[in-house]
Amino acid sequence: LAQVFILCFHSGYTRAGAVMASIGKQVNEQMQGLFHDMVMDQAIKDKLKGHETACTKMAEAAQGDGTAAPAAQEQVEEEEGDDDIMAIRARRLQQMKAKAKEKEANLAKGHGDFQEIEEQDFLKSVTESKKALVHFYSRDFERCKIMDHHLGKLAPRCLGTRFVKLNAEKAPFFVSKLQVRTLPTVAIFEDGVLVHRLVGFQEMGNSDEFPTSMLYGALAERGAVTEELDFDDEPRKEE
Repeated sequence: LAQVFILCFHSGYTRAGAVMASIGKQVNEQMQGLFHDMVMDQAIKDKLKGHETACTKMAEAAQGDGTAAPAAQEQVEEEEGDDDIMAIRARRLQQMKAKAKEKEANLAKGHGDFQEIEEQDFLKSVTESKKALVHFYSRDFERCKIMDHHLGKLAPRCLGTRFVKLNAEKAPFFVSKLQVRTLPTVAIFEDGVLVHRLVGFQEMGNSDEFPTSMLYGALAERGAVTEELDFDDEPRKEE
């Protein structure tokens, strides 16, 4: 009987020890979990506190004289600036490609040369290009030769405009249609529509000695040419 009692006591003690060990393990796990939660909670609080501090500094800087931008704000501005620069570069690249394509197309149409055309080529010449000008001339008029000289200098530099000349004696239909009564006359077209006529040298001071820049100015004022040009033939001012 004594042996049985001892065996039961020992068995009960063993089970009690196992239960206590299990309880201890659970308590330990719960304590570890609680400690982990406390650490995470503190880390979150520290993070929020740091963010609030940065926001406070940014607000204080905004209310101050604005001479010192916070590091966070500077970083945001730098990133936005980089994006803006990339966008500007992309737009410029597209513009350069478009201009190169337009230039190639204009050269194929005869831009860059001051060509003589026949009457049957008139409509094609003034409608194919967005901007075109036609010099109605006579071989016997000295002023027509002067106009030819200046237009010949401008044509290679104003690639956005088609420059052509037409012998008025050989183009009676368009001379009548456009009411060309004085030679030289430079008819200016945009999208195939007549927008202005330069009659004689009226817009160049009515003098045979006008510089090319003066003719360029008259054409630019009417929208016939759009390129910005520099000239070295300006008359010198007397001191």
